[in-house]
Amino acid sequence: MLARLGLASSTLYQQIFEESFALRRSTELAKVSHEWNASCTSLEEIALGRDCNELCSGATLNHLYFPYGGGLEVRSITRHLLKGTAHLASKHRQLCIHIDAHTGAGAPAGIATSTAKRRAQQVVNDLVALGVEREQITTTCWGKRVSSLWSEPEDDTAARAEVFFKLGSKESNEFPKRKDYYQLVPEARRPTADQPLESSDEELPQLRRTRMLAMLRILGFPSDVLNRREVGQVEESDED
Repeated sequence: MLARLGLASSTLYQQIFEESFALRRSTELAKVSHEWNASCTSLEEIALGRDCNELCSGATLNHLYFPYGGGLEVRSITRHLLKGTAHLASKHRQLCIHIDAHTGAGAPAGIATSTAKRRAQQVVNDLVALGVEREQITTTCWGKRVSSLWSEPEDDTAARAEVFFKLGSKESNEFPKRKDYYQLVPEARRPTADQPLESSDEELPQLRRTRMLAMLRILGFPSDVLNRREVGQVEESDED
């Protein structure tokens, strides 16, 4: 309503669309239990905060759950978040959607990041199928870096992706607010957005070993040789 009023005249436009005006409104809203609107600098950010609060206020929050144990299909209990995300993307044309993908702490180290990557890709595919532009979506594949440190239960809710929203490139207001457990991961261990699978320090040793064993089998090495510890030592010296 305020945005429409601001279009009524140039004077109202200058007043209502000023950043200071939006800041005052967001401060007022934050005082009446709308913390998600704190420090918004535009009316659209305020509207996005309200929309995200409504979408992510249920029992499953901003989580997309997958079957525990490596499952890649979004469970039906959270598919409403995919549809809601697509609706927000159509409503807010400058919307940026970020997907943080996780596995449970019990995931084998050799496949944790690749599973998270496939889960992130599945979410991207689902959103694109619902009409979201691929360029609006970024992903980070955490593997079990976060789940091995958080205090969340180790059950099927640990196998998940978390969805976040912001307008444009602005980092100040990401909705919903990111949980503190992300800060438990040391800076040097945090993956970057859209990080290629090959750069995962968590998986490279296992991938190298698998490839080395396959090559030795092709060359006809006896099974007893392949089972010896020296195989890993050969692998490391070969990579060096």
